[in-house]
Amino acid sequence: MTIHEHVVAARSRLEHAGIEIGNAGIDAEVLARHALGWNRAYYFSHRHDVPHLSFDSCFENLIARRERREPLAFITGTREFWSLQFDVSEAVLIPRPETEIIVKTVLDTNPDRTASLRIVDVGTGSGCLAVSLATEFPNAQILATDVSSAAIEIAKRNVAKNDLADRIECRHTSFLAGVEESIDVVVSNPPYIPTNHLTDLQLEIRNYEPEVALNGGMDGLEGFRALLAQSEIKLAKQGWLFFEFGFGQLNGVKALTKEHENLELVNVVHDLQKLPRVAVLRRR
Repeated sequence: MTIHEHVVAARSRLEHAGIEIGNAGIDAEVLARHALGWNRAYYFSHRHDVPHLSFDSCFENLIARRERREPLAFITGTREFWSLQFDVSEAVLIPRPETEIIVKTVLDTNPDRTASLRIVDVGTGSGCLAVSLATEFPNAQILATDVSSAAIEIAKRNVAKNDLADRIECRHTSFLAGVEESIDVVVSNPPYIPTNHLTDLQLEIRNYEPEVALNGGMDGLEGFRALLAQSEIKLAKQGWLFFEFGFGQLNGVKALTKEHENLELVNVVHDLQKLPRVAVLRRR
């Protein structure tokens, strides 16, 4: 069998496993390239070649993992975010395109790229927000926090591979606990899935991604409560708070903000589906 024939057969298996038709073919191709160590251009030039015998067992193992609905990013060990490659594992939430809205919104709100900002990334996970912001603000000093020690190790790895260890500190702590005051910017993608909705998530999420990064308590707002309460204390005056929230949670975010007299909700940014996605608050 040629490589292409292997991929076609694998696509059928993945579709049968419940993976969407459009995604099954893409996933099979990505896993073939991962097994071969080829980029996309080289793959298309050589996909009708007969692979080395070692390919068969390697590719079979990868496809079997995807059939079990293990996320593609965990199988390959990487995920792109903000045009950067991040190491990922089951210790962290997989970086998603909608979270890039936070980076873009911070850039739109703070157009001076030379500013010496003090930024904290709360619940950093893979470190995707911290690293992305560090590349955009070369004079910023960033603290990346996470309650998971395993996640902190992944974040440290991504900080190191981007040569940013001199500007990003990764710290094992919950939210802003132990963080000094007078922060200029806080960014966060906190857990916001209501506890009783976790079982409704697709298999890739509920069976593989860490619950601590997903579970937002009974109403899905527990993470926001902690984030707002601590940010109100730790942000400098006129400091900024940017955080992601989920479908149907805007009214909850507005209500929580009103409980904090020193925080003002100044903007809500929508995603590509025109749904409210990122809250922008300012410290009075």
